[in-house]
Amino acid sequence: MRIVDDATDQMLRPVFSGLVHMSDFQKQWNGSRLTFSLMAGMAALRVPIKGWILATDTDITIDIDLPAFIEKLLPQSVRSNVQAAVRGLLNKPRQD
Repeated sequence: MRIVDDATDQMLRPVFSGLVHMSDFQKQWNGSRLTFSLMAGMAALRVPIKGWILATDTDITIDIDLPAFIEKLLPQSVRSNVQAAVRGLLNKPRQD
């Protein structure tokens, strides 16, 4: 759970988001399930994004609800890059 919590914080830093501005980030743990919401956008376009992350001893499941028009606009390369970035954050060695 700690790794997931740290990774979500890292994902929302301006360095990662680049041209996409993220704001109004909220997250809440309920047991091993982290629910989150945020606003993301470029220029005047802002859309709500919400989802959840379930962390178990052996797996991490991520479910993100994107507005349909945004999901259709994302090329596969963007999806692959985001997946690789998330995997990299989750596989980073812990620094206690």
